[in-house]
Amino acid sequence: MLLPNVANLKTWRLIVDPPRPGAENMALDEALLEAVRSGESPPTLRFYGWDPPCLSLGAFQALVEVDREACAELGIDVVRRPTGGRAVLHHREVTYAVVLPRAAAGRPREVYLKICRGILRGLEKLGVRADFAPVGSHRRGGGPSCFAAVSDYEVLVGGRKLVGNAQVWRSGNLLQHGAVLLSADRALWARLMGQPDAADGLIGLLEVRPGLTFNQVVGALAAGFAEEFGVSLMAGGWGSAELERAGRLVQEKYARSSWTGRR
Repeated sequence: MLLPNVANLKTWRLIVDPPRPGAENMALDEALLEAVRSGESPPTLRFYGWDPPCLSLGAFQALVEVDREACAELGIDVVRRPTGGRAVLHHREVTYAVVLPRAAAGRPREVYLKICRGILRGLEKLGVRADFAPVGSHRRGGGPSCFAAVSDYEVLVGGRKLVGNAQVWRSGNLLQHGAVLLSADRALWARLMGQPDAADGLIGLLEVRPGLTFNQVVGALAAGFAEEFGVSLMAGGWGSAELERAGRLVQEKYARSSWTGRR
């Protein structure tokens, strides 16, 4: 497939990937960031899933905060993200990544808000009424779960958290990725996080709109991002250099215990 012109910031590449293991997903996201930063690749919106299910840790989160033995017993991958934040169980969800060059990214808080507005637009197309967590209502849970904490502008449905977001910036270039929950096994969340209330504050899309499919959610969110940013989306594939970089990152970083267990 043809890639959009790298210099054209009003056309983003759209990638919809099949489910992949956690190390591959994180390596691909980082490879995207590096390719966009170097000017090799255009702004990119990526959607993907996870197979097998995976628990991802924030870049600076301690591994001891989650039950890794339970993950191994249940066949759940553990990976450390390049972004910050807390642990997320990736299972039945739609995951997105927005990768923007310095010229299109803007300031961290502004682009975070804009991305979350894009999600709200997409949810509206699905008939789901969502709201932002009010500014100043910033509250933190005491445990390791991302979904036990709420920050300004996060996306809530009925007061419960639907989307978890995290960012990393390199030389002014942005990777923001996030999990849009379809459904969640609350007992499993609690077990893996070692926290009885780890999933009390979350909600899945299928709880409010039963029957939605992965592809329906992807289509609505893609349209929401395009409207919010005023861009066109061009379906595209991976470049060979991106895939080569991602392969190296799997082997040298994300599949290594020295990265996953570094804290």
